[in-house]
Amino acid sequence: MVSVVPNGAPMQTNGDDKRVRRSREERKKRASNRRPKTMINSLVFNPFFVLLFGLLAVSCMISFFLVFSHPEGAWGGNTASKNPPEFKIPPKPKNIDTRHRLTFAQQQDAMKNGYEAAMQHMKDEMENKKEKVEKGAAAVALAGEENTEAKDSKKAQADGGNADAGDQHGPGPIFGGTYPERFTAFDPELNAVYNDIKPFDTTLETPHLVPKIPITPVFAEIENGDKLIDDLLHNNKPTIAGIIAFFNGYLKKLHVQNKRISSSEHRDKTGEAIDEMGMVNAYYDLTSPILDPFEGAYRGRNIFPVRDDESVFISLAAFREHLLAKTMMSAFDKAKDPNKLFIGAVVQNCFGMDGVTCKTGIQVVGTYPNGQPKTSVSPAPPDKNGIEEFCTHEDYKKYCESGQIRVLYVHDTDALGPQTARYYASKLWGGENYYMQMDSHLEFAPDWEQYYIDEMKLSSNFPRSILSSYPPGFKEYDGSYKGGTRGERLCGAHFSHNGVESAILRIEQLGLTPWEAKVPTQIPYIAAGFFFAHGWFLRDVPFDPYAPWCFMGEEIALSMRAWTNGWNIYAPRKNVIAHQYRPGRLGLPKFWESVGRDSGRGSLNTRLQRHVIRRIKHMLSYTTDSRELIEKEGDGIALYNYEHYTIGHERRLEDYLQWTKINPSKLETASIEWCLKSQVP
Repeated sequence: MVSVVPNGAPMQTNGDDKRVRRSREERKKRASNRRPKTMINSLVFNPFFVLLFGLLAVSCMISFFLVFSHPEGAWGGNTASKNPPEFKIPPKPKNIDTRHRLTFAQQQDAMKNGYEAAMQHMKDEMENKKEKVEKGAAAVALAGEENTEAKDSKKAQADGGNADAGDQHGPGPIFGGTYPERFTAFDPELNAVYNDIKPFDTTLETPHLVPKIPITPVFAEIENGDKLIDDLLHNNKPTIAGIIAFFNGYLKKLHVQNKRISSSEHRDKTGEAIDEMGMVNAYYDLTSPILDPFEGAYRGRNIFPVRDDESVFISLAAFREHLLAKTMMSAFDKAKDPNKLFIGAVVQNCFGMDGVTCKTGIQVVGTYPNGQPKTSVSPAPPDKNGIEEFCTHEDYKKYCESGQIRVLYVHDTDALGPQTARYYASKLWGGENYYMQMDSHLEFAPDWEQYYIDEMKLSSNFPRSILSSYPPGFKEYDGSYKGGTRGERLCGAHFSHNGVESAILRIEQLGLTPWEAKVPTQIPYIAAGFFFAHGWFLRDVPFDPYAPWCFMGEEIALSMRAWTNGWNIYAPRKNVIAHQYRPGRLGLPKFWESVGRDSGRGSLNTRLQRHVIRRIKHMLSYTTDSRELIEKEGDGIALYNYEHYTIGHERRLEDYLQWTKINPSKLETASIEWCLKSQVP
């Protein structure tokens, strides 16, 4: 039989319609007629290589996208330059469809989740905003015409508002206005007024330099310390040396008390039972008779006269910080005039003294079967002293010898949170022209301090102006930061839903300053990790020593106090510092881990904080935190000396809350359009 193959050629078969096997000669002949396989054909059409080439092509496209969408991509990377770049506001890019330009947060989201996910996220945000606008319009239509008082207040704003507002119009605050809904739950308690203010003693020309202070070793005694402390407290003759001697004595007593309480309240002795209020009261009982005479001697004024020489003081609170020395080196290296730079550092370290075994932070060492992280705390060597590292370096020891470095040392187990540490650091200010507060893990761009000084002088409320932001991040310190990206804006806030934080208000970074901004524009909040102000800030908004253990709440308290005392807050138009943000998984030590370490109680800080944080919630006027309720519920000590560290007299708290759309009565916040759009100069 003969069968037909697909191409029509006959094929021999046997009687069972099975194909006849060809002879060896036929098979050889057919093989010789086939096209021989080449190496290139094997590679090109191999499935593995096809997949590999496809992945390479996709990777290249993603790389191009990340490079050109990165916020620092247009600033030349980290290339070295002999001449520092001039800081000019960059022109707005041309031929860019701003409707589809990603914000910084969206760019970060794109890097993590892909461009399509970021675009979808942006569309969702726009839909949510549209929905809010439609709801707002419907509410206005339903409510009808605005009441007469609200109209009058708006007219007053259009006519110029208040002289302190810099003749603001449109989105500026309404001073003394009335509102359809009151946000404060009760009338705020205002700061005390000081009439009997002592004049400055100018018999010592350089009290910030003389007597000379020892930088190392830790806890070094100040020569003639008792006499200097007496002059500080009773004779109106303050010196930096006397202030350090005073705080060294206080911190020594605090350390002894903390050791005693940790022993008596140790978990091994009392189990889960603990006298929380006993520990809180013990802090106030020790602190108030020591600090009150010092605070009272200089109320209503700066401790030292403010020098008009463009000097800059940096308040630097460091908790077991391994980048402290590099941060200081970067600040001096990149300063336009390092001879006008002064640092007041509070070094909170585990020094390994008196047989103490230092510990790591909580480290992630694995994963449990249920997917939860497995954590551990391990023994560690004593912390490196960044001050010693800086002051023994050949290039920087001259700044320590000239008195430009001042330091207080604190045992890590005596640390009471960043707010208290910054109170200590503020007392190391010696009359410098400008006051800058910052974290201890930063990088600086060239001429950073001159940029901030110039930026402040451009602000509409100078000298009562504050520059503040959450700086952009960096991963590893390499000293090559150039700066120049658009300034971050603090335009967001929300009430925390984390039970640990007691529903405190948290500040958020939202928005970037426009490319075309001619001057700094206002924002409503101060970031505790970075702000820059005139030295008079310490006179009007002195730091509060009576909020121990508080972590959250520091920023909103500073913001409210500064604004109601007549200070405006501005976003720098450009970034000239960068911050190392540290996720918890890195296992770096945190102060709240150390608070209860000696007593074997990991959550002790949270238990103590919930009593004291009511001081800040009372300032913000939560319905749950009136003075009556706080005292009735046994936390009255939280309001000790409150009248010296609260709301100012120059502007109303109600105006601030309405302007920033913070409603503590309902624990609600809303979008602040004037801030997001940089509308208020």
